[in-house]
Amino acid sequence: MAARRGNKSAVGNKGGRPTDYTPKRGAELIHWMEQGYSLTAAAAKMGFCRNTIKNWADKHEEFLTALKRAKGLRLFKLETDLLEAKDGPTVTSRIFALKNACPDEWRDRQQIEHDTPVDSPLTILARQLAGTALRPREPEGTGGA
Repeated sequence: MAARRGNKSAVGNKGGRPTDYTPKRGAELIHWMEQGYSLTAAAAKMGFCRNTIKNWADKHEEFLTALKRAKGLRLFKLETDLLEAKDGPTVTSRIFALKNACPDEWRDRQQIEHDTPVDSPLTILARQLAGTALRPREPEGTGGA
């Protein structure tokens, strides 16, 4: 709640709780995430929620840079663990974590977007073949007439 009008001691005070952000928070986030913790878990270890971390990244360029580095170091940790795994459960858990942490690089199926114009020769040919490709015509004279 903002200060009442006329309150001279509240000049420049936007109201609300003061931020817990300091420039050292970036190094703290990197410390937790390079050990393999997710963003949510790292935020909890720091005593905050994930949304607080996202808000700091939106407001502080140096923290955004630290967040990006922390995510990369987390992936490095997970991939290193995968490559050095000695048992099946570790391999499985790391692959699962990597698929969630970096789906663009670790998803099982690739998604390819086809954006072919409707009037392209390929699209026209595909439409022309659509009826005969799935149901070939019967030879003349064999139809049941």
